[in-house]
Amino acid sequence: MDELLESFRKVHLASKPNAHVFVDSADDLNLIAMDLAAYDKVAFDAEGVDLGRKGALTVAAMQGFNQDNKDKFSPIYVIDVQVLGGNVVFSKKAEKPSIRSILEDPKIDKVTFDCRADSDALFHQFGVTLTGSIDLQVFDQAVRIHQGELPPQRERGGSWIPYVQNMERVGRRYSIVIDKSTAPHRKNFNVWKDRPLSDESIAYAAMDIDVIRRMWYAMSEAKVSDLLMSRTKTCSARYERLFREYPYEVSYESNKNLTMEEHPIIKKSELPAGHPRRPAETSSHRRMSRYGNRIFF
Repeated sequence: MDELLESFRKVHLASKPNAHVFVDSADDLNLIAMDLAAYDKVAFDAEGVDLGRKGALTVAAMQGFNQDNKDKFSPIYVIDVQVLGGNVVFSKKAEKPSIRSILEDPKIDKVTFDCRADSDALFHQFGVTLTGSIDLQVFDQAVRIHQGELPPQRERGGSWIPYVQNMERVGRRYSIVIDKSTAPHRKNFNVWKDRPLSDESIAYAAMDIDVIRRMWYAMSEAKVSDLLMSRTKTCSARYERLFREYPYEVSYESNKNLTMEEHPIIKKSELPAGHPRRPAETSSHRRMSRYGNRIFF
C-alpha cells in the first residue's frame, strides 16, 4: 500500500499549489484520504445547488497542506459526490483514513470559509458530523481585533447590525484578489447538478480551495494572541453546529439575522491591555481586595 500511495503521489503531485485532480472513480478515494491524512491541515469546501439541509451537495473539494512548510501540499482533489454517491464518498465502512474520518476527526484541522451550509448538508444528507474546523470568516475577525478593531457589535438602540464578510472582501484585506462575478452558478443556478461537470466548474471548485489555503497563511502571519486563537476555534465549532442543529432548515432570506450577522468572538471588556480600543478603567469599573501587600482587581 505504501508503494501504491507513493506512486499515486508522483502521478498527481504537481509543482503548483493550485494544481487540481478531478475524482470520479471510487478506486482513488482511499488513496486520496491517505494522502490528505499526511498533512496537518486540510482545506475543505463543498458545492451544490442551494447548498444546505435539503439543497444537494454534489461536489467536495479538499487539499492537504502544512502549517510550517508552504512548499508541501497535496493536489486539490475535486470529488464528484453526485456521480460516486455520498454512500461511497462518505462511507462508514471505508478503511481509515477515509474522507469521512478526516472530516469528523477533531485532531485534524479543517480550514474552511463559512462552513455553516456545508456542515448542514454533510450532516443531514450523509450523516457526516464536520468537526475540527478553523473557519476563516471567524479567523479574519480575530486578525482584525488583533490589529486594533473593536469586536463587531450591534448599534445600540438602532436596527444596524454588523454583517459577515464574503470571501472577496476578506481576500482583499490580505491582497488576495478573488473574482466571483464569473462563477458558473451565476450563469446557471443548477450547474452543480449538470453532468458531466465542465472544466470551468471543476476549476472554480479548485480555486476556492486555493484561496482558502492562501488566506490561511496570510492570516497566520498576524500571530494573534492565544485568547483570540482559542476563541476562533470555539466559534468555528459554533459555525459547524449553527445550521445543522437548528430546529428547521435555515433560509438566508427569512433568517437574515442568524445567517448574516457577524457575532463577536470576544467581549469588548476582554480586549488585552494595550489594545487601542480597550475601554479605560475607572474606579467604578474595578473592585479592589487587599490580601497582605497584594491587590486583586
